[in-house]
Amino acid sequence: MDTFYSKVYRDWPRLLPFARSLRSSTLILGAFNSPPTSFLPMWWAHWSIVAKTIPSMCAEVRFFANFVLADEINRAPAKVQSALLQAMQERQVTIGDDTMSLPDPFLVLATQNPIEQEGTYTLPEAQTDRFMLKVLIDYPSLEEEQQIVRASMNGTIGDAPVAPVVDLETIRRARELVKSIYVDERIEQYVTNLVFATRYPVQYTLDQLEPYIAYGGSPRASISLALAARSLAFLNRRGYVVPDDVRSIAGDVLRHRIGLTYEAEAAGITTDEIIGEILSKVEVP
Repeated sequence: MDTFYSKVYRDWPRLLPFARSLRSSTLILGAFNSPPTSFLPMWWAHWSIVAKTIPSMCAEVRFFANFVLADEINRAPAKVQSALLQAMQERQVTIGDDTMSLPDPFLVLATQNPIEQEGTYTLPEAQTDRFMLKVLIDYPSLEEEQQIVRASMNGTIGDAPVAPVVDLETIRRARELVKSIYVDERIEQYVTNLVFATRYPVQYTLDQLEPYIAYGGSPRASISLALAARSLAFLNRRGYVVPDDVRSIAGDVLRHRIGLTYEAEAAGITTDEIIGEILSKVEVP
């Protein structure tokens, strides 16, 4: 017991933060805010189990999925957002002194409740900027909702068969093919002009937008817009990007990267309206 206590006491600052993060040990460690000074047998029995499982759990805690869905991401607290930010940017996770690479390909999909605000956390701009696209999903159509109601009443809403449509190797090859899609220098200039117009609207004769834009798109917006246009050209079976590829995907790439001022919110101006004004003013090659 003395040897075990010495080891736990010595490693306490390193073990406690990780152990507290394990949901299974929350109740056990709830009373441990400092190194234990009493040695109740039951406490030591529980702590011994947790301490012995920490090394193996540390080795297993990682993203094992190629596609991760974060449902209602704005309900996740700051620590979870920080861990997800590292995973999205660096394609790796760190627990203590251990850093583990994520599988390839790795993609994060997230939903966000735009209505309910209680119990939610505002996503940092640095994190939203790492999402390539923000797609708005509206209500289902009348026919679609009727089908949903029918399936729910029949108890078959979750019975639709799910089958793979593509394997990981095909996705990897497709990603390499997208890199070979030709982007003309004039298209590159058009992409950067659109993003620069979100930062400096006056330079593009968009003076009316300046009071409504708190901040514009980052360099990552330009990268994402060019890559999204390339991907769209690939899906349309073309080996080159045309201006319509950029224009059709610009809203999804830019809408979450433009910050609105209080004047814009008071006037009911949306980022989609700002993007529409920019697309109508910036010269198309």
